[in-house]
Amino acid sequence: MIFRQISVTAILIICAAVPDLRAQYRSPWEVPLGKMFYLQREKLFEQRVPHGVFVAGVPTNSQAEKVGLEYMDLVTAIGDMEVSDTDSYAKARIFFARTQQPTTITLWRLGKQIKLPAVITSPFGAVLREYTYELDQIIARIEKGDLETAGNITERAEIRKLLNRKNLLIAKLLVSPDVPLGASSYRKELAVELRTILRPGWDLIDIWSKFQDCRQYNVAAFILETYVAANPDEMVHSLSLGLTLARLKHNADADTLADRFLERTIDGKPHPYVAYHGNLIRSLTAENRGNWAQSWMHHQLAVTTAPNRINDDVMRALYLAAKLKDRNKFEIARALANRFGNDEVRPYLDSLDAYISASNGQQNVGRQLVAKWKNKPEILTVLKHWLSEFPEVVRTWERLR
Repeated sequence: MIFRQISVTAILIICAAVPDLRAQYRSPWEVPLGKMFYLQREKLFEQRVPHGVFVAGVPTNSQAEKVGLEYMDLVTAIGDMEVSDTDSYAKARIFFARTQQPTTITLWRLGKQIKLPAVITSPFGAVLREYTYELDQIIARIEKGDLETAGNITERAEIRKLLNRKNLLIAKLLVSPDVPLGASSYRKELAVELRTILRPGWDLIDIWSKFQDCRQYNVAAFILETYVAANPDEMVHSLSLGLTLARLKHNADADTLADRFLERTIDGKPHPYVAYHGNLIRSLTAENRGNWAQSWMHHQLAVTTAPNRINDDVMRALYLAAKLKDRNKFEIARALANRFGNDEVRPYLDSLDAYISASNGQQNVGRQLVAKWKNKPEILTVLKHWLSEFPEVVRTWERLR
């Protein structure tokens, strides 16, 4: 989700459409786009909407804007033609663009089904990404560390044919054992097959983000490497690959990609997209080298240049401050969490706060923070997944319980 490019107009649409979010922030650029995605996904889970395509961007003066589409709308039908993925969307849009017949676009917006009247022309203009209930459920389970349930959902979806070929391949790759790509012939075979059916451009970033979010970095790198080799000056894909290489601890290659684009400016100022992702890559490679202070510095540069802060930014700031055992830096990260984080950040914040407090001899403060979660024992499982690279925090949590 990090690489979803949204126009200023689309962000203004979000603020107009969701007044309870708008009231919390001083400008459109401060609205956390990740929160809109999770709000929408939560509502879709409640309604069990099976599939569709998300509107990931609404260009200024496009027909999509004039029709009334908004960021994170889920389109499920055009006229009487069902929309289950980007291919079926394209077929329906082309059909009605040729006939110029008045029709309706059926969509879901924060739990409500809406029908928008439209006369469709080509090009329509919306930026899209696919959604399927089953695949998002699989990803949600993996994000919580529940690989077994994710595997069961995948098996059921394959038997009932609830996923198209591409999404089924993605699901199988996501739930197969997370080992280096070359060490599993089954995994490599799936990845090769997936890449053969992917289209360049938005598809690659959409698929890349799924594996990146689920920490399956070998597959994420595999998805992008050929495209970037053929298009070395293409910014979005190159920086995406740089992030994955940093996660794989290929530091020199990741830094080379970051530095190539960090030199770019707009009217003498750093390009905000590049400044964010380039510094994030630099933060990761500094962490890989054990230089936590430099990692914190680059992360702060990334966050201050980011037009939209997301949960990942908040959680990483908390993580780095805890690694440094620096209370002042942790309070800076806490302020970021209070402003931009959602409820998922709270146990993460308290676990790191308890760790710092206990490390500084404040055992009672740490116990009080842990005690807040005594009625939710499942939080420990989530923390073990989130903090797999920081086991000291989990051990402190268990000791203070």
